[in-house]
Amino acid sequence: MRGKLRFGLVLAILLGGVALVTAPGQGAGELKLRAALERELARADPDSAGGPLGKVALAACKLDPDSCYSLMRDQIETHYEHRMVYSVFTVEGFGKTATCYGAFTRYVCPGGVVDIGG
Repeated sequence: MRGKLRFGLVLAILLGGVALVTAPGQGAGELKLRAALERELARADPDSAGGPLGKVALAACKLDPDSCYSLMRDQIETHYEHRMVYSVFTVEGFGKTATCYGAFTRYVCPGGVVDIGG
């Protein structure tokens, strides 16, 4: 019994130490944000772009994703917190928000992207 308790304690300390040094930073959150925006841009339907101006903007974004990302990124607020063994990356913009938790070099966004106030 004592051996199992000692093993559990050592394992918890080891996992805590690994989590401490592998909590993803703000740069990893920015990369996840960019990947999500690019994925949504690739899936966007021109018919639902909201009129002729929206269709032109969507086409321009698909032709030059880097410039489009820079333009969109200026409209998005992010907040990063490092909390000892994990990190929190919050994104808000375009009437939507997401909160992601990072540990062991990965971010997970359990609630996904949700409408603000909804």
